[in-house]
Amino acid sequence: NNKRNHIAVCLKLFDIVPLDTRDDQGLERFHIYGPIRLATGAIDHWYLTKKLRLTHPNSPLSKDEGETYQALKFNLSKVSPSVISFHYVSGHEALLLDSLIHNSHPNISPPYSDKADALASLWPKQPHLGGYAHPFPSRSKIRSSLVVHLLDSIRLGGD
Repeated sequence: NNKRNHIAVCLKLFDIVPLDTRDDQGLERFHIYGPIRLATGAIDHWYLTKKLRLTHPNSPLSKDEGETYQALKFNLSKVSPSVISFHYVSGHEALLLDSLIHNSHPNISPPYSDKADALASLWPKQPHLGGYAHPFPSRSKIRSSLVVHLLDSIRLGGD
């Protein structure tokens, strides 16, 4: 709280207005989590609370309360086609994502809609995942299809 206040005072002192980094549809381009966690809705309560406080300061914050909370969780799982970064991904995961987004992986190319098994075999596994990352959900057709859909929605340069 105190750090946020210091940053706000500093920005105001220099007449700096923070930019909204979302795309024209309001979808996030910078993500705290990797694509697996986003696609499967594995978003921590503390992050939802922080986001909710920014947009709906008077909304209930309980996981069991409020449509706003559930809507926010759903909206945070949507990724802009012109995504810029996923934070908390390991080097192995970042290299794979880069090759998938740039269509330069030697063993797979988009669209990925019918290639969940191939993606699961390529996706890094422990110990090559970051501390906040989740493995590819190969045991769940629904969750793996959500990840595949997310990956298919990302286009280099937002194309």
